[in-house]
Amino acid sequence: MMFFAIDDEPRMLRMLCEVLAEAEPEAEIWDFSKASKALAAIEEGARPDVVFSDIEIPGMDGLEVLAR
Repeated sequence: MMFFAIDDEPRMLRMLCEVLAEAEPEAEIWDFSKASKALAAIEEGARPDVVFSDIEIPGMDGLEVLAR
């Protein structure tokens, strides 16, 4: 299973990754501080099963990521 974690606040991103790793130890967790980088990873072939994203991110918010 592959998770994407997206948050512009480093502390929150780290906490999210820790919780995901604890809940699903076998999961591959990719973390991003910018939504545009997560989309670039998808464009390059990454296929996350689940995306966890902060809604309010400067530049491109979590809802825009969902739309794309």
